[in-house]
Amino acid sequence: MLENFIKKYDLLDQDFCDEIVLNHKNAPWQEHIWKGGEGYEEAETKKLDPSILYMDHAYGDTVFKRLSEKITDYFKETTESGHALIRGFTPPRFNLYLPDQRMEKHIDHIHSIFDGSIRGIPILSIITLVNDEYEGGEFCFNLCGKEVEYEIKKGQCLIWPSVFLYPHYVKPVTSGKRQSFVVWAY
Repeated sequence: MLENFIKKYDLLDQDFCDEIVLNHKNAPWQEHIWKGGEGYEEAETKKLDPSILYMDHAYGDTVFKRLSEKITDYFKETTESGHALIRGFTPPRFNLYLPDQRMEKHIDHIHSIFDGSIRGIPILSIITLVNDEYEGGEFCFNLCGKEVEYEIKKGQCLIWPSVFLYPHYVKPVTSGKRQSFVVWAY
């Protein structure tokens, strides 16, 4: 079953999450821009997308060290060989959702991260939640036409294959601010 390849792990402790959120509070958030896909460039869609920001490098080493451990666990649980088949991670990208914002259903066929010095394709998608002061904002997959919702708590990450079989989305936030970051393993 497709759900067998979606795994949830405890990644970051609560204090580290709080520090990340505080450190990025006054950072220069940017508008999320869809690359390709019919209808994604409409102004109304842009208003409802989250703001984005790349994580301060001061936190990257800790995040990547912990992610490397979880990727090893992931491959042990999902493959016969148990070998991690990745070369690296993209820089963590924050998503900040305000009330009424959401992420449209999509697959992670990311081109923009491989236009420079990094070459490859995304193999795994990893989302980590860094706060819990919000309502709504449920993370969902559409697996074979069935909505499957995953509860992610502050400090937890969700890992899944970055392929067409895993369209996913975030439902609208109804109150508060939802903050998460996404990393792609390649």
